[in-house]
Order: sequence, then structure tokens, then C-alpha cells
Amino acid sequence: MPSILVVVILIIIIFKVIKDKQSQVIVSQDSKVIEEPKIELTYLDKVALNYQPKNYFFTQSELIFFKILEEENNERFLILSKVRFEDLISRKDKTISGRGYVKSKHVDFVIICKNTGKIHTLIELDGNSHNGYKQQNLDDVKNKIANSAYKDRFHRIKVGSDFRVQIRDIFSTISC
Repeated sequence: MPSILVVVILIIIIFKVIKDKQSQVIVSQDSKVIEEPKIELTYLDKVALNYQPKNYFFTQSELIFFKILEEENNERFLILSKVRFEDLISRKDKTISGRGYVKSKHVDFVIICKNTGKIHTLIELDGNSHNGYKQQNLDDVKNKIANSAYKDRFHRIKVGSDFRVQIRDIFSTISC
């Protein structure tokens, strides 16, 4: 008999603990106690809560390049940055997929003719992150596709080079 009593008491304690974990006591402004159910986080909630905003959109080199690009532009063209590669190209032959080569890739800067909306120039800024073996292979793929689609309108510019001179050269070739 005493063992049954112990089991019953344990069951009551377990139910009380579970109930307390499932609800949260909140005191309203008029001092009434309100119990709200405790919300369990789903995996998606946990994933979402794992993200935080970045402090800066550009790296230091990208910001310097962008400022010079804007100065030299004189509001003649529309300049976009970090544009998805897929938004800049389309496939000629729909039977050849190759989407894996372009998805999740971006181009650092795109120059667009304001009056027509025509994509004119793609620019990749190559800093130290482009020195690794894996990144060089990814760059080779991007080079092949961009050069095929845009010919001489795709440019790679090394960080540390004279940005202003290269930007002026690019702008001198643009005609809308």
C-alpha cells in the first residue's frame, strides 16, 4: 500500500512539472494572473533565430570600388551590386541544364543603361578570397559562362589595382 501511494504522488508531481513547463504565468496590468501556453520552437524557428543582420553590405574593397564607380558614373548608368548570376543570363538550349553552375553565384557589380534597361557590363572584384584553389575553380566556371554570354563586357578587376583607371576604361566602351 505505501508503494502505491508513492507512485501516485510521483505521478501527480510529474503532471504538475509538465503542466508548469507548458504554461507561463503572466501578470496583467490590473494584477490578474493569466496563464499562457508555452510555445515549443520548431526546427524552422530555431533556424530563423540563428540569423542576425550583417553590419556592412560591402567589404572595404567593394565599398572603395563602388564609391569610385559612382563618382565616374555621373548618374549616366544604373549600377547594381551583388546581382544573382541567374538574373543576368538565360540558356540558349533548354535541353542542357547546367543550372548548378550558376545558382547561388552572384556578380559584384552590374552596369545597366538607364534609358533602355540593357545589361551592359559585369564586373567581378578579385580580392584575397579569390586566391584559394576552390574559389579559382568557381571563378573559372563563372568566367567561361560570363565570357560566353557577355564577351568583352565581363571584367575582372584585382583589388590593389588602380580602380579609377579601370573604371574609366570600362565607361569609355559603353554606348547605350
